[in-house]
Amino acid sequence: MPPYRRQKASTVKKLTSAVQKTKSATKAMKQVYQESGGIQNVRSGSELPRNVQQTHYLQKKQEVKNEPITLPNTDTLAAIMQQCKATSAGPHAYIRAVQAAPEPVCVLATDQQICDLVRFCTNSSKFSVLTVNPTFNLGPFNVTPMTYEYLLVNNKEGKHPLLLGPVPIHQTKTLSPFHLFASTLISLNGNTAEIKAFGSDGEPELIKAFSLAFRDAVQLRCFSHFRQNIKDKLREIGMHESATKTILDDIFGRQIGSHFEEGLVDAEEEKTFWSMLDSLEIEWSNLERGCYLQKTVPSFFNWFKRYKAPVVAETMLRSVRKKANLGTPPCQFT
Repeated sequence: MPPYRRQKASTVKKLTSAVQKTKSATKAMKQVYQESGGIQNVRSGSELPRNVQQTHYLQKKQEVKNEPITLPNTDTLAAIMQQCKATSAGPHAYIRAVQAAPEPVCVLATDQQICDLVRFCTNSSKFSVLTVNPTFNLGPFNVTPMTYEYLLVNNKEGKHPLLLGPVPIHQTKTLSPFHLFASTLISLNGNTAEIKAFGSDGEPELIKAFSLAFRDAVQLRCFSHFRQNIKDKLREIGMHESATKTILDDIFGRQIGSHFEEGLVDAEEEKTFWSMLDSLEIEWSNLERGCYLQKTVPSFFNWFKRYKAPVVAETMLRSVRKKANLGTPPCQFT
C-alpha cells in the first residue's frame, strides 16, 4: 500500500470550484485532472484528485453549505395561541387556554382528564383527593401538574393508580395563573366546581386560588413536603438522628406495634393543638441541648411555633372542620 500523502490545499480548492461549476463529481474530477496535466506532468500525487469518493464528499459539503438557513419561529406565544385556536374544540384537544398578559399562561387538558376529575373527585360518597403541586421548571416557565387516583382499578397492593391530570404552564407562582387554571377547568366543565378536596405542598397563592374556584373543597397539606422541611431544619441546627426521629414522631405520630399514637397534626381542635404544642417545649429544648457540646440556646421550638404551627392550625384544622360535613375521603392525601 502506498504511503499516505496529504493533498495540497490548492488541489482541494480547484476540486471544490469544479464541483460548483459542473454539479457532477465525475466531471469535476476529470476537469482538475486534465488542468493539472495528468500524472506525467505533476511533481507529486498530492496535486491530483484522490478519487471520486473525495469529490462526492466535497460536493455534499458544498450543498450543505449552500442550504438556506431557516431560523426557528421565535414567537412561541403566537405559535401556541394559533395551535390553541385550531385544536381547542376538536376531539384531540389539549391546549385549552392561552393567556398573553400580564404573564404567559397555558392550560393543557384532554377531555378525558376533565371527565375523570368530575368522575373521581366530585362524588360525595367516594372520591379521590386532587393533588396539585408546582413541580419543576420548563425553561423560564413553571409546570404545575394535577394528579388523581383512578378509583376503578386496584394494583397488586390494593391501591388505586395515580394518573396525570390537567397541567398549567406559567411564569410566576402568584394568584393570577393558579386562578386562571382552576377557572378554565370550570369553564370547560362546570361540574369540576364540585371537587371535594385538593392537596398541595402549601403554596399559599395556589391554595388561595383553588379555594376561590372550588369553594366547598377541603384543603389538605402534603405531609411529605411538610415533613421534609422540618427534617431539613433539624439537620441544619445539628440535631442527632434519634432526636430528629423523636420530634418528627411527636409531630406526625408514631406506630407502636399495632397501635398508632397520634401526633400534633392529628389534633381535631385548634385549642387542643396549641396545648399539645406548648407541652412539648421542654422536651424538644432538652433534646436540642443534648445534641450540642457547648451551651446553646435552643431554637427549634420557637422556629416551629412561629413558621410551621400556624400552617397546621390555619390550614389543616380548617380542613378537618370541613371534612366533618363531607365525611372522610377514602383517599387520604399524605
